[in-house]
Amino acid sequence: MIKGRQLVELSYDIQSGLGNVDVPDFDSMRTMGMSATLAMHLRGLPEIEYEVLRKVSDFFFSIPSYALKESLNILAEIEYVQLVTNGAKIVSVIPDVPRFQDLYDGVGNYFTFAELTTTTNTSKGLY
Repeated sequence: MIKGRQLVELSYDIQSGLGNVDVPDFDSMRTMGMSATLAMHLRGLPEIEYEVLRKVSDFFFSIPSYALKESLNILAEIEYVQLVTNGAKIVSVIPDVPRFQDLYDGVGNYFTFAELTTTTNTSKGLY
C-alpha cells in the first residue's frame, strides 16, 4: 500500500501533470497535491494576505481559488501554516513549513490511501 512520502509524491505529480484539467476521480489526490505544492511555495515566506494568495494561486500554482481554503486548512491542521481569521474568513496566512524536514512526510501522513480512493470522505472534510 502506498502511504506517506510516496503517496504525496504521486499526488503532487498528478496535480502538476493535470494542471487545470478536471478529473473528478482524482479530487482527493489533487487536494493532497495542491497542499504539497502550496507548502513548498510558502516555505520561508513571511505572512501573506489571503486575498493576495487567492488571486495568484491559480496562475502560479495551478490551485483554483475555490480549492485554496481546503488546502490551507489541511496545512493548518498539520501545523505547516497558521491562519489569521476574522470569524470564518481567512485574513492572512503565516507559513511555518519546516525548513530542514521533508514537507512531503507531513502532508502524506495526513491522508491514507483508502481516503484517496473513495469519492466521499467527511471525516477530514474531503469531498
